[in-house]
Parts: sequence; structure tokens; C-alpha cells
Amino acid sequence: MTSKYHITRARFILNNCTDGAQISMVAASSERISPVEWAYQYLYQTAGFAKALLQFRC
Repeated sequence: MTSKYHITRARFILNNCTDGAQISMVAASSERISPVEWAYQYLYQTAGFAKALLQFRC
């Protein structure tokens, strides 16, 4: 279980670090957030995904 903002990056990492295991991702909540929080999460998760792509190791 993770936040809905983290699911894409977590799925990328887990799918590449497991040997064909079946993995399900579930968002912890679906609460509404402010536009400022949305922008922060977008930038933070995009940077985190870029880091995962560039420094990928299991």
C-alpha cells in the first residue's frame, strides 16, 4: 500500500526487481489535495522517477 502519487515509481522499481512476481498496488487514500500540494507531489514524484531511471539498482 502506498500513496497514489507514489504508485507509478513503486511499480517500476518492484517490477524490475522481482522475477516475474505478481504485484498489486493499492493507493492508501483518495483524499482531495490543494493545487499547491498537487504541484509539489507532481514535481517530487517526477524527480523521484527520473532518479529511479538514472540510478536504477535493485
